[in-house]
Amino acid sequence: MWAKFNEKLGMLRQKLSALTELCPHAGAGRDCEGCALHPPKHCNRAISDIHEDLMSYMVTHFRHEERLMRESGLYRRSREACEAHMQDHGDLSEAAMQLMARLDDGKLPAEIAALSDLLEQWLGKHITVHDRPMLERLDEP
Repeated sequence: MWAKFNEKLGMLRQKLSALTELCPHAGAGRDCEGCALHPPKHCNRAISDIHEDLMSYMVTHFRHEERLMRESGLYRRSREACEAHMQDHGDLSEAAMQLMARLDDGKLPAEIAALSDLLEQWLGKHITVHDRPMLERLDEP
């Protein structure tokens, strides 16, 4: 299980890297006006593609984890932890949907930075606080 988990973690880190390579202005408080690197439509398409891939994986991953919690009996043994874990899934999904709704050609660097921050939240906080402990509890007899 850990090998598959680490493989998916690597895929998410690649997506994060692709986002940061897309726009060197992300998080710098700049907009797309005057950017000589890419036209805004190129960046919009690229971020939309990355966002769609991530949302698809996020939904699949979260459903799988929640099914695993129920089918393994973990939900019965650690109900409070599982409910907090599922609430975080909902919060991350909601934040991702709000980001997509805000996507604006002229403000792509800010949107890329926000999506990058969301990914860092998932890869950092969520995995540390929820996923790793869940996998450890699943390994318990």
